Amino acid sequence: MRFELEFCEGYLPKGMDEAALRALVRERLDALKIADAKQVGRLVGDVMKTHKGQVDAAEVKRVAEEMLKA
Repeated sequence: MRFELEFCEGYLPKGMDEAALRALVRERLDALKIADAKQVGRLVGDVMKTHKGQVDAAEVKRVAEEMLKA
């Protein structure tokens, strides 16, 4: 079973770590001038266009909402 998991992991896309994701979300929040949580969907769509397979939409949304609350 372990061999099968390790074999399959080699074919999966590598995800972005938390720090890189936060930096990306911050950069896109500033570029799109998003300051309201109601516009998070627009941000998620923008990030997914350029980073599909590298990030998870739910994680982008979570990080963006955290940043907008602070």
